[in-house]
Amino acid sequence: MSSIAAASVLFGLACLTYGNAGHDRLFFDSLQLTQDPVLTDWGRSWNRFLHSGVSPGQDLALLTFAANHAWNVRHGRSGFDVTDFLLVNVLLHAANTVLVFLLLRGIQKRSGVSVAGSRLTAFLCAAVFAVHPLHATSVAYIVQRRGLLAAFFYLAAILAYLRVRQVRTPTARFAGVAFIAIMQSLSMKSKTMGMTLPIALIVLEGCLRAHDSAALLRLIRRGIPIVAVCGVLIVIALGFGGWFNLRRLQFVGVGPSGRWGAWSQFWTQMTVLVSCWRLILLPLPGWLSIDHPFTEPARALTVASALGAVIHAGLIGIAYVAAKRRCILFAFGLLIFYVSMMPWLFVPQGEQLVEYKSYLGCVGAALMLAEAVRATRRFAVIWIQSSLMVGIIALLFFTTRQRNALFKDPILLWQDVIAKYPDHFRAHVSLGTCYADAGKFSEALDAYGRADRIRPGDPFVHYYMGNALQSAGRLLDAVAEYQAAAHIAGGLHITVNLSNVLSLLSRTDEAMDTLRSGLAAYGGSADSMTLATAHFNLANGLAGQGHWTEAEEEYRKAVIVNPSYANAYFGLGVALNQLEREDEAEDALKAALRIKPDLAQARQVLQGVLEKKSQAGH
Repeated sequence: MSSIAAASVLFGLACLTYGNAGHDRLFFDSLQLTQDPVLTDWGRSWNRFLHSGVSPGQDLALLTFAANHAWNVRHGRSGFDVTDFLLVNVLLHAANTVLVFLLLRGIQKRSGVSVAGSRLTAFLCAAVFAVHPLHATSVAYIVQRRGLLAAFFYLAAILAYLRVRQVRTPTARFAGVAFIAIMQSLSMKSKTMGMTLPIALIVLEGCLRAHDSAALLRLIRRGIPIVAVCGVLIVIALGFGGWFNLRRLQFVGVGPSGRWGAWSQFWTQMTVLVSCWRLILLPLPGWLSIDHPFTEPARALTVASALGAVIHAGLIGIAYVAAKRRCILFAFGLLIFYVSMMPWLFVPQGEQLVEYKSYLGCVGAALMLAEAVRATRRFAVIWIQSSLMVGIIALLFFTTRQRNALFKDPILLWQDVIAKYPDHFRAHVSLGTCYADAGKFSEALDAYGRADRIRPGDPFVHYYMGNALQSAGRLLDAVAEYQAAAHIAGGLHITVNLSNVLSLLSRTDEAMDTLRSGLAAYGGSADSMTLATAHFNLANGLAGQGHWTEAEEEYRKAVIVNPSYANAYFGLGVALNQLEREDEAEDALKAALRIKPDLAQARQVLQGVLEKKSQAGH
């Protein structure tokens, strides 16, 4: 009963910590959820999950977002109303806090070392995890639910493994192993990090056996093949995900991170992981930030990265010594941090240090803290230790509440980053984008100007300045910025926006020529949504000139590239209607309405097509 009470209090404490984290709208990567048409259809989302196969990804996390959307719609709210999305994140974090408490208790019982006050220690250390300020980016940042969900199944699998070690009947063992396999599958279907679970279990077993050299040696002999198989499977999965070139046998990055290789990533991470430890162990408000300026990796070995490698090797050595001395909590806590960070060690990343990646690492810190409390029990009485821990929990609680308030407005978040990193290029660009989204175009242009002074000639700055100028109605200035961006780097996204402004300036022929040139130059490398938009805009221009046959061809290209593009189906239906092909027009318009039932124009045109067919039948 005392454990149930402790778990209930921890659950409530985690929920209370994020009681002020509400915000009005999705922002940053969370906005991508609104651009996924499958999320608006629960049936299609469920079907996507079922047919996603065994490869790692985020299909389960996306399914939960679709469930949130369906719940909101059913209760008369906007599908992407943030309140319920955030509530699920908070509940997941609270559940993870309870699992951390149970993990602490489970390892305490199996470590072979019995100490008075173990349950209280587990409770207080789990409470530290519940209120840790680093978790704000995992909980309040909606799309990072994928990490919360992956950690939930990850921790559940570790707890199940501890239980399986104790059972003796074959049936119970088989059921336990099956449960662990299901948990791993669900974890890696939430986030790729779940693939590291088998390695974590081997590390845990090694920590439990380290005091017995013969048993540890047997584990190493059995574990090496398992680790090798897991490594091969991870590499194959990364290959299917586009992160590993299976022919050249090398890690590759996506987007800007494609400019550097695996070793540049590794040596940079040696420095980044030191910063992660600093943030976990001493989360001072002046150090916490939604973004850190580790955006470009070191091209070669540096003194800092070499020193970082030495530090990490030393910590792993300390973990081995701790395990030999049966300090299981400390050893496993230290090692689980490195296991959780494995996916980012060699795969080139566009973001080197973001706080939500430390979520599972903080579990390790909670285990290490419990071991430290146990080790100092001989020097301090329980009530002194407990009072000190309560003070730490209260301090972290209020720090997290303070951080939560920043998530109410993305402008505040980026202003906080700039206050800590005044020369952070991306922070100024992102602040400008937030100002532009809020309709504060003068402030947006000032922010972009500061970014341009930090990194002159960056095409993204010119592109975003063009967007702000277009929204502000300064169309000629917008054309100049888009043309500057196109001259520096090019890209179909720039072409599409430039053609839009030219159309607004009634320079229709120039706009269409720009689109044709952009499709010819960048069509093969553009993302599906941008490519579909380019074909759609070109089709609209052709339709405006009465070239319905050519317009039909472009509309069809748009729906082939993006089968969920409702407006493209609508345009195709209009073109087919103009070409007197009513049956095909009816099919296209019905397709548009299936995707977007509230598309009133499509319903009106469909009604006209049906009336025309009815009159022709008579």
